[in-house]
Amino acid sequence: MTDAVSAARLNDERALIFTNLMNGVPLWQVCRDFRKSEPDVMHIFRFILRKIRSRRLERMEPPIVGNTIDEVRRQRIACLTILPKLNLDKDPRYKDVLHEPVDLKNDGTVRNADVLQQMKPTPEHMRMPPGLK
Repeated sequence: MTDAVSAARLNDERALIFTNLMNGVPLWQVCRDFRKSEPDVMHIFRFILRKIRSRRLERMEPPIVGNTIDEVRRQRIACLTILPKLNLDKDPRYKDVLHEPVDLKNDGTVRNADVLQQMKPTPEHMRMPPGLK
């Protein structure tokens, strides 16, 4: 991906709204600055969060846990590093994936080690051949 594409994706209004929410800008101020209603801003937040979760699931990375802005903000570094790589005009591949509730530490890391173990790929000797599926 070129730098121009990455910069264009970061200048998308939806990406700017999500970035502002992750960086601690209050919801009312984001609504005022972008001239959008609160439900519209929350819809954009949830859409981008689904895109991020879908990408992390595709790449077998630990899930982003939480549904509110404050819960997701604890994992903002992971979210903001993925944001320029997302194609926001394309629907998420795994948009209806539900994650089990997981406890977070204060620094945003996952407390439940079982979740991390589940996200690792299956070892080669345990995989089922494609013809037997």
